[in-house]
Formats: sequence, structure tokens, C-alpha cells
Amino acid sequence: MMRKSYYLIGAAWSTFGDGCQQIAMMWLIYQATGSALSIGVMIAVYYLPSLLLTPILSVFVDQKDAKKLVIATDSLRFIMIGGVSVLLFLGSNSIAVLYMVQFFSALCYTLYKPAVMSFVKEAFIDRDLKFVMAKTVSLNGLANILGLGIAGVLIGAVSPAYCFAINATSFLVPVILFSSIKRVCQKSVMQGRVRYLLKLREGYGFVRREKGMSYLFFLSIINSVGIQMSATIFLPIAKDLHGGSALYSAFEVAFAVGGIISGLLVTYLMERWQYKLIYMTMMGMMLLALLMGLSRERLTMVILIFLFGYFVMSHLVVTQTWIQMKSPIDMVGRITGLRTMIASLVKIASALSTGLFISHIGIHNILFLFALFLLLSLISGKRIRELDDR
Repeated sequence: MMRKSYYLIGAAWSTFGDGCQQIAMMWLIYQATGSALSIGVMIAVYYLPSLLLTPILSVFVDQKDAKKLVIATDSLRFIMIGGVSVLLFLGSNSIAVLYMVQFFSALCYTLYKPAVMSFVKEAFIDRDLKFVMAKTVSLNGLANILGLGIAGVLIGAVSPAYCFAINATSFLVPVILFSSIKRVCQKSVMQGRVRYLLKLREGYGFVRREKGMSYLFFLSIINSVGIQMSATIFLPIAKDLHGGSALYSAFEVAFAVGGIISGLLVTYLMERWQYKLIYMTMMGMMLLALLMGLSRERLTMVILIFLFGYFVMSHLVVTQTWIQMKSPIDMVGRITGLRTMIASLVKIASALSTGLFISHIGIHNILFLFALFLLLSLISGKRIRELDDR
């Protein structure tokens, strides 16, 4: 029980700190440049290491001790972000430094993501894995909302430097808690030279050969499209409904709360419905996308977005959990890395294409296109039964 509590508290506190820093970083860069393009550059800088280095780092993770990598990465981020907070308290606000911090934070995360997924696979049996994956979504969603809210207060009342200081502690707390977690199983650590190309081929070959795994990767694309599409269209929808920042904030909170509730319920639903839950979440997303495309009322839209967030995040938890459960312990890093790289590409493409389509076909037609995409995906739903190979 303590093992699960330590992990969930550490993960939630880390997300809380990230939420604080995310707002502070955007605020500082935009305040210094006055250009929305600078925010776009910041986002691009964050995704760049993931696209370029994930293949190499994911292989590296599979050959090394995942727990040590997680602790080392968080320790490094604690030192880096703590140093930045000191500079900000001293009055330094260099854009070059902020971009460098964004890049190196992304570099650390590119190593951390496959490492922590490998660590989770080692720390929990499959039954506990479902619980941990679901509750992580709920707690992280709540922590992110709190982080965003507190960042807004701190930036206005005192200084963005406090947001960076909070995020520094959010890396130290997991170091302490994760160090106390004993693993139920541990992969062998490879000594000597790592043959990266061979290991990458092994990981890719496993995804292609393992029954249902390639389809799970396709299903994970739906998550990325749904999440990124939501992030892109909420503000235009708010303006289309003649609302301001308050309505936009309500949309963001509604989606996040839907995700939190999904994490509370999805473990029970997975036990009851197994792979059939994937059908249900996809049908829910399709129906909600259609209703959102037809809706012209503010309150109705808030409710629909709440339900949409519930189904999107439920689908995310289900697909991620199945991928984790079907991944061999010595390949978790490579499989997570491959999924992360695909997700990054899809998120960038979704953000750009959604922004382009908004000006050409309108917001509501984008939702209809997403519903059509889900319908076509459901037609191939017979492949979901491949997951029921227990």
C-alpha cells in the first residue's frame, strides 16, 4: 500500500510543480517579447528533444537501472530549476536562459518518461498497475489545476520566481519518495557497449509481432488527437459563443475535471468490461464530438466538454494500461519511447492542422471530422478483440 501511495504522491506533486512553472514560463517569455510567436517557439523547443532523441534514450533506459535513472533525472532537474529560481529572485530575466531551461527540461523529460514507465512496470504487479495508472491520471489532473491556479496568484501577487521554486521542490519530493519504493521485479542491467540500432529493431519488431500491440499504438493516436484538438479549439469556441476568458477557463476546467473523474472510475470499469471499454470510450468521444459540433449554448457546451474530457482521458488510461501490461519488462523504455515520439508528432500535426482548419472550414466542422475519424476507427474495431488474449 505504501508503495502505491509514495508513487502517487510523488507523481502528483511533480505535476503540481510543472503546472506552476508552465504558466510562469509563458508569462515571462511573453512579457519580455510581447510576441505570441515566442510562445510557439517555446512549445517547439520543448518537443524537439522528444522527436530527435527518444529512440536513443529509450534504448539506453532498457539497458540501465530505471529507478536510478528516475532519481538521477529528478535530482538534476531540482538543481537546474532551483538555480533558475535563484536567478529570478536576483532580478535576472534572460530570454536566452529561459529557452535553454525549456530545452534542457525537455531533454531531461525525454529520458525521464521511458525511465519512469519502466520503473512503474518493475514496482507493481499487473493488478496494481491498473490502479496506479488510473489514479495517476486523476491526481495529476487535480494537481495540474491547482498548479495553474496557484501560479496565477503568485505571478500577480509576488513574483514568477516562486513558481520556479515550487517546481524545484516538486523534483526533490519524488526523489525522496521513489527512493523508498521497493520493486517487485527488476530487469537485468546490461554491462558494456549498447547496440542501439539492434535494440531499436527489436522493440519495433515486438510492436509489429505482438498480437494487438500495433492497434494499441493506433488507438493511442486517438488520445493525442483528441487532447491536442481540445487544447486548440476551446478558445475559438469560447469566442464563437461570445464568451471571454471566464468561459475559456470554464472549458479548460470542465475538461480537466472530466479527466479526474475518469481516473476514479476507470479501474472498476476495466475490471468489469476489459477490452470492451475501448469500444465504449470511442463511442462516447464520437457522440460528444457530434453534440459539441451542434451545440450553440454556453452551459450545454461546458457540460459536453466535461463529458468529452471524461471519455478522452478514460480512453487514454485504458490504452496506456494495456500497452504497459503487454510490454516485456526489458522493452518498456523502447515501447514508451516509440509511443511518446508518435504522440509528439501527432500533437504537433493536430495543433497545426486544427489551427489551419479553423480558418477554412470552421470550428464545428472540425468536431464533425473528428467524429468521422472515430467512426472509421470503430469500423476496424474487430481488432480490439485481439487484446483479450490473456
